[in-house]
Amino acid sequence: MATSGSTNFAVTRDDIINEALEMLGVLGEGEIANTNQIASASRTLNMMTKAWQAEGLNLFAIERMYLFTEKAQEEYTLASSTTDHVTTDFTETTVSVAAVSGASTITVDSATGISDGDKIGIAQGTDVQWTTVNGTPVANVITLTAVLADDVVVDAVVYAYTTTADRPMKVMESYIHLASSNTDIPIGKVSRRYYNQLSVKDNVGIVNQFYYDPQVNTGKLFVWPTTDDEKNYIVMFVQRTLDDLDAGTDNPDFPQEWYLPLTLNLAVLLATKYGLPASEYREIASQAQAYYEMARGFDEELYVSVYMTPDQRGEGL
Repeated sequence: MATSGSTNFAVTRDDIINEALEMLGVLGEGEIANTNQIASASRTLNMMTKAWQAEGLNLFAIERMYLFTEKAQEEYTLASSTTDHVTTDFTETTVSVAAVSGASTITVDSATGISDGDKIGIAQGTDVQWTTVNGTPVANVITLTAVLADDVVVDAVVYAYTTTADRPMKVMESYIHLASSNTDIPIGKVSRRYYNQLSVKDNVGIVNQFYYDPQVNTGKLFVWPTTDDEKNYIVMFVQRTLDDLDAGTDNPDFPQEWYLPLTLNLAVLLATKYGLPASEYREIASQAQAYYEMARGFDEELYVSVYMTPDQRGEGL
């Protein structure tokens, strides 16, 4: 039996719209939506996918995000415009040759993954100095935009990243990575009320609690206590915001199993615009719900609860 060997089937925004309108009988064979139909259906499709985010679509919309901590800082801004250091991907290396205060270059064990313009943090004791990479590294030598504020020892940790992360919708869970011991400790997620009731918010130590306020454009992450070592960074598992479907050629920010639920549910929302008879509406709505539940069920992470109860039989061990 010969198969295609291909698994990259994809649809575009306009594919979904045309398919939905075909299901409603608005388009005949070989027809495509006109400009007004595209504009109307595109608006509905984007509103639908944004509304679905409120249901906490899992797995494919969850990503890992890293926040580099700073001393005496209780509040961090999570958005692409932030001056705080938050990213979804970074490079970690160490200094291979000691450098003195005022030096404009450092030599690292490996400059792989570090590029011109990257944001770079160099450990100096429990402080981390942040600047940018000035030019492409050559033979593991990195030129810095700002000179070193203090001496840097051999094996001092160096962090570098290219892109600042966008605002997450939710922070699902988090832990603090302790650089000195290379261990991870869970951070407790607390409510707004709990955090606000903390009487001393500038205590210093290892971060062990956080509260996240997503707001509209820029999320705010509050931590307690404030860090005592800037080499430690926070790892967060977040629900990211799904990409808009702006252009007709845009692919939906969903995996393949969601293509049919997207199309059917768009058809349901468009049905009232085109006066679909009630009997046909019920049929397509039923299919839309069934395929939505199927896809959503597949994207749920399975948690197994273990319950332990005392032996009530009165028998000895």
